[in-house]
Amino acid sequence: MSEPSPLETVEYEVSPLTRPPISARLGTVSVVVDAAACSDAGRVRDINEDYYMVCRIRRQLELLATNLPPSEVPNIVEWDGYIFAVADGLGGHSAGERASQLALKKGLDLVLSQANWALVMNEGEKRLLFTRLREYFAEIDRSLIREVETDPALKGMATTLTVVYTVGLQAFLIHVGDSRAYRFREGRLEQMTRDHTVAQGMLDAGKITAEEVRFRSRRHVLTNVLSGRPGEVEPDVSSFELADRDCILLCSDGLNDMLSDAEIATVLSQYRNPADAVRALIQAANDRGGRDNVTAVLAQYEVRPPKA
Repeated sequence: MSEPSPLETVEYEVSPLTRPPISARLGTVSVVVDAAACSDAGRVRDINEDYYMVCRIRRQLELLATNLPPSEVPNIVEWDGYIFAVADGLGGHSAGERASQLALKKGLDLVLSQANWALVMNEGEKRLLFTRLREYFAEIDRSLIREVETDPALKGMATTLTVVYTVGLQAFLIHVGDSRAYRFREGRLEQMTRDHTVAQGMLDAGKITAEEVRFRSRRHVLTNVLSGRPGEVEPDVSSFELADRDCILLCSDGLNDMLSDAEIATVLSQYRNPADAVRALIQAANDRGGRDNVTAVLAQYEVRPPKA
């Protein structure tokens, strides 16, 4: 069998042609989400240690029978939430691959174990969600410890993990490592995460400029990562708002190492379809040399008036 071309290695997308429209009720409007994702080994690496996940969770009430006036009760009410995640494994070959796989699988298991999914948000629910997200990352970190105890050959494995959870136009972010989450709005790309690297620490201390970060040799030396090593993992947890036509982009550093933020924004501006956009981003990173695995997850948000 011939070797597949880079874009044929591991590519999945949520296509409007293969699933019904995704919508979430938000007051009197509907938020429609179109998402796509692609991952590639790049031009240099033998294997791909990047993994991603795109999930929708739903709560639904459907009226089956009543003698109340139709104007008093809805026929169906739906609340949708979306989970987008990227993990970039470290530790070499099987160790890094196993770490990133385990992080996503364990995270999904933790979500599924919850009796209450956060789909209707108030201030109390937001506080509980932040606490829960931190607990998830701590448990994922402990799961890596248990994995190494079972298989000592995996010692030294680690992974980044960047997760965005959205309900309507509210986004909640939890992050560790140097994978990134961006918000793309009206042609402008805004980094919503902070890299947990030595180079970023030098920038914070004023020792280098933002332009120099991409070219520092220590930009890949992580200071905070899921690894199961001594000490508590310290994820960044935050929230931000979305607006009509906004996009969320999650990526591994194989993308933003090859392309500047301005170049990523240019690609995103050229494509209205998220599936086309992620393919173009992967191709552009590979055209620049593809020195690392590269992954992109893109979600586009559209606000529509409710159906009559």
